[in-house]
Amino acid sequence: MRRRPLVLANCLLLFSLNVFPHFPFPYFFPGFFQAEQKESITYVESLFNFFRRGKVIELPDFPSTEVFNQFLLEEAAHKGISVDELKKKMKERGITSYLLDLLRQRQISAVELANLLDISWIQAFQMAYSSGALSLSDESLDILRGKVTATIQRLRQDKEIVVKQIAYRSSVDNLYPLLAEIAYNPKGKNMPVVVYQHGDYPGTRLSTVPAIYELAKKGIFGLSVSKRGRDGSAGKGDGFGKEVYDIYDAVEYVKANYAPYIDPDNINITGGSGGGMDTFAAIVHFPDYFRVAVPFVAPPDLDHWFRQLEPTIKLLEQYAKSFGGQYAGSWSLFSQTIEGIGGLPSQIPDNYLARNWVLGAINNPYTLIHIFWDDEDGASPSITQRSFAYLEETKKLGFTNVHLHYSKRGDRLRFLHWGVPDNSFAWHYFLPVILSRSHPVPVLADAGRLVVLGFVKTKRFLIWLGEGNDAVARVDYSLSSQGASFAFRRLSRDRTKKAKLVYENPWLDTFKVMVNDKVIEEKVKAKQIEVSFDLDSRVVLMKI
Repeated sequence: MRRRPLVLANCLLLFSLNVFPHFPFPYFFPGFFQAEQKESITYVESLFNFFRRGKVIELPDFPSTEVFNQFLLEEAAHKGISVDELKKKMKERGITSYLLDLLRQRQISAVELANLLDISWIQAFQMAYSSGALSLSDESLDILRGKVTATIQRLRQDKEIVVKQIAYRSSVDNLYPLLAEIAYNPKGKNMPVVVYQHGDYPGTRLSTVPAIYELAKKGIFGLSVSKRGRDGSAGKGDGFGKEVYDIYDAVEYVKANYAPYIDPDNINITGGSGGGMDTFAAIVHFPDYFRVAVPFVAPPDLDHWFRQLEPTIKLLEQYAKSFGGQYAGSWSLFSQTIEGIGGLPSQIPDNYLARNWVLGAINNPYTLIHIFWDDEDGASPSITQRSFAYLEETKKLGFTNVHLHYSKRGDRLRFLHWGVPDNSFAWHYFLPVILSRSHPVPVLADAGRLVVLGFVKTKRFLIWLGEGNDAVARVDYSLSSQGASFAFRRLSRDRTKKAKLVYENPWLDTFKVMVNDKVIEEKVKAKQIEVSFDLDSRVVLMKI
């Protein structure tokens, strides 16, 4: 077994502490019920407190697994003693305690601890945090609460890397201010942009500031967005709906205001948990925009996932009121997401269908997509089922741009819903591609089919359905030098929703506009041609 240092405390700040969505009652262990803890608490805090309340359980005997036998050989060689002598030492100390000592000394990682004990990573982390082998600082928790701590201030005052907050305006509804954080080397030129989205819901971008700072030292222009309703951004979030447009607007602001530093054709996006869901949504809504996209530990289909959860939601609310603790944290997370979307799947099915990004996988054969998760993720089985479904959908279409990285108990690398060095190691799969620009710039095909989940924005047109988060339609489009055609078929239930097409016309050509074979505009000449119609319509723009 390889020995390696464990840099957990600042592993991109616990992978931005991407502990968004576990099942409401994912793990039942002794000491879980803490009826006295009924105070308001965030999900991240509740999960960490859950870890700290764990108990160290000593193994009665040595595991007979191959990984443990290999460890005994390596550890005995490291100590310069025989395996029998090592076993005696471990028995005297306690097998579990001996391994926790190694973790405390950074001789093994938390993932290795779980593999050696042959237990779930949650159980391993419980024992690690409760024994003090791992710890999370008060300052880290403050950052995750959205507080500007001494660490954030120090990074913003760095003499070599610029780290600062920016404010920009929404191009959708003129909302201002929307806030984001940037990090870049002012000596750099033509740098790739990496959008690094935070986890949790609503969450805070401050958790990603250390991460984009580290990216900036590697020659990346780092950007983390506080979508509407977060960290002082105006407005109210809508649970991965039109709020995803705030990410696009942030990048466009950076393009306009930091042009000397960035490569406008090398825009990339990543994030874990809630940030991974942002990533899935972004590549479906903006199919020809992002060069590389990397969602970590995130369900690619919020509709499927919340339909699985809906029968337990009321019970979760009752448990939160009765027992507090992680139940209260989970309820805070899920209730805010449901409130943002506007209700439960059974109440507003169209809103949830608009968040089924597997349905929108057809949109994007252009972006290089790496998907990372673990079999023991709290959002499984949905995350596992739908990640494979996402891949299968793209394979059926002949796409080759999607790559799955799926870990399970016993694997030497685990991509967990918590901060572990393995998640940082995963960057080796895609960061060189971003820096080398080896993946081509995404270019929308002249003809094809798209599934519009509320909206789709390409470099050549924008399609907006309903409120941008509550309607779904399929569109077959064709673009040529003589005009464009768009044939829509409604997939959502509500027949009353209207749609809007904004067609980019930078050369100010003159067009005739028809909807369902009826002339709407005989002659129109504008930089953007806007057409309104019903969801089951055919729109044609003919160049005159």
